Amino acid sequence: MSTERIGMGEGMQGRVKYVHIFIIVLSSFIVYLNSLNNGFIYDDIATIKENFAIRNPENIGVFFTNTINTAGSSQVLQKTYRPLVMTTFALNYWIGKFNVAGYHIVNILFHTANAVLIYILIILLLGMELNISQKKINVMAFFASLLFAVHPVNTEAVNYIWQRSELMASFFYLLAVVTFIRYRGKTLQYVLLTVFYIMALMSKEMAVTLPFILMLIDWYFMAGFNKRIFFNHFNKRYLPLIVITLTYSIYRLTGFGFFGDISDPSKEGVFNYFITQSRVILKYFQLIIIPVGFSIDHNFPVSRSIFDGKVIMSFIIIIIIILVGNYLAKYSKTTSLFMLWFFIILIPTSTVISLYPIIMNDHRIYLAGAGIITAIIILLFSYLPGKKFIIIVTGMVLVLFSFLTIRRNIDWKDDISLWSATIKVSPGSFRAHDALGAAYLERGMLDEALKEKQKAIEINPNNVALYMNRGIAYGMKGQLENAMNDFNKAITMNPNIAQIYDNRGIVFVKTGFIDKAIIDYNKAIELDPSNVKIYMNRGIAYGMKGQLENAMNDFDKAIELNPEDTDAYYNRGSLYGESGQYQKAIEDYTKAIELNPEDTTAYYNRGIDYGKSGQYQKAIEDYTKAIELNPEDADAYYNRGITYHRSGRRQKAIEEFYQAGLIFLKQNNRIEALKCVDVIKKVDPDSPLINKLTDKL
Repeated sequence: MSTERIGMGEGMQGRVKYVHIFIIVLSSFIVYLNSLNNGFIYDDIATIKENFAIRNPENIGVFFTNTINTAGSSQVLQKTYRPLVMTTFALNYWIGKFNVAGYHIVNILFHTANAVLIYILIILLLGMELNISQKKINVMAFFASLLFAVHPVNTEAVNYIWQRSELMASFFYLLAVVTFIRYRGKTLQYVLLTVFYIMALMSKEMAVTLPFILMLIDWYFMAGFNKRIFFNHFNKRYLPLIVITLTYSIYRLTGFGFFGDISDPSKEGVFNYFITQSRVILKYFQLIIIPVGFSIDHNFPVSRSIFDGKVIMSFIIIIIIILVGNYLAKYSKTTSLFMLWFFIILIPTSTVISLYPIIMNDHRIYLAGAGIITAIIILLFSYLPGKKFIIIVTGMVLVLFSFLTIRRNIDWKDDISLWSATIKVSPGSFRAHDALGAAYLERGMLDEALKEKQKAIEINPNNVALYMNRGIAYGMKGQLENAMNDFNKAITMNPNIAQIYDNRGIVFVKTGFIDKAIIDYNKAIELDPSNVKIYMNRGIAYGMKGQLENAMNDFDKAIELNPEDTDAYYNRGSLYGESGQYQKAIEDYTKAIELNPEDTTAYYNRGIDYGKSGQYQKAIEDYTKAIELNPEDADAYYNRGITYHRSGRRQKAIEEFYQAGLIFLKQNNRIEALKCVDVIKKVDPDSPLINKLTDKL
């Protein structure tokens, strides 16, 4: 006697309307078309722009075994395990380097595929319900998936390139669910289901909820609420998936720890996080139903008592929704399933796994939100009269949501526009003010940067990192005393953060106190012995003191820790060059160029060492490449002129000195321009370019 309910997934070719799929795909691309040129923002910088590991395809295998050197420069991100996502970044780089449109296109493709999979999933589930016409099934699946495709709640997941992890995990998650529903006991289908699950886990941690969703589908549709049938399925279908889940969880937690900012002193504990999430979940509901107030940092206040009225009310509402969802299983299993789907998928982020200091993120409800959207559409079309009216209203909502999505994409144009928009929604967010200050700092807008850094400290005067960050801004502005005061304050607040000593060491170097700088670098390395940047800074300080062996040891250590760090090769190459070991210097610069072909300075310095070793043609080629990358590099023209002169090409040399002089004048550097005049006189006192350049002085 069969223990399997029949009917699921049969005749899919007749059920799916390809015109619906075409509209879903087209709509997805239209609403995100204006996001293609949005920049790399926030964690995109560490995971992509500053991540040299993705620039070498040979590292793809390493993504699966060692995240320390492949997750970018952020220590927090080094605690994640998302090798498939990193692999796609490497492929993006291999195809188009840092052409940001390519990265966005991949995100949009995954989002579009997810919308199509949701359409198919709804058809499969509703197809197992009784007394629902195929036409009605198609209409509900179409509007639900189309609403998901254009809903502005998904803009963070799609625009934020690093959150490709959310999109990819959802993609493999949905593939697994669809495969499971069409499962007929065939080994191949179960193998595919297992593979999709593992791929989802390798994309993002939220995928651990998949076995629970599959069990719920089984309970509703396959076992038909029959315990005996359900438990007959358990060992064969779910025990292997549970073993995979436990193995992954142990590996994830023991190998990489929890995801969170270990330097943030505002941690409130698991209990406070849990009760706060009751209010966060209702906020997620609001963002789905009334899509306003999106923010990359909601600055959500922490609840500290279970007896807080807002907490009590939130728990009551959540329990009512869950009970209603469970009750609806009598009338619409699909509606009930998708209501519970929302809560199950949020388990990793909205229960007892504390993710301080980020309590709430819009991207966390990417896949979970699909459940609420689908449940609402099914309820509207199933229980409200006036189907034409419902279609018209839903169409108007789709147009409105599409407009809001296009508008929200504009906020993601760059880091300044994003954090400015965040501050409008969350003016009390110290993280937003600090990040906006960093964005201004990156653009050399030092006064604006300091203003935002100051505002961040006013909001949260007990946050150590804020003083360190303001100190960095003061240092860039040349206010070294203020910078030192901030670093001293930060160390007083927490003497165990390596980055503070590292940054104070940089100020000591700038003020000429090299010995004190080395002491700070030593302390920083003691606290963080795997930090490549600190070894390089100490190596530079040793070099300034003439302790070349110590400097070389530090650069060697930096390369040992991260063989993909271009700066480490560059600094060691500089040291080799200064000590007359030109061939070794050339080898290190060559490696730096392999890792970063856009590194103008590496070409320039390699050209110098080629010239010193008598390899004039290669030196000229490197100066030419440096000029190609930076046409305003006057020093490259000047040194190319010297090399031409040494190789006997006097006229070419004069032309180069003349061009260098013009650029120096454009940069208001009259002293260097005069040097160009003098060197032309030495090469050819009668050159007409002497007067031509002198007249411009």
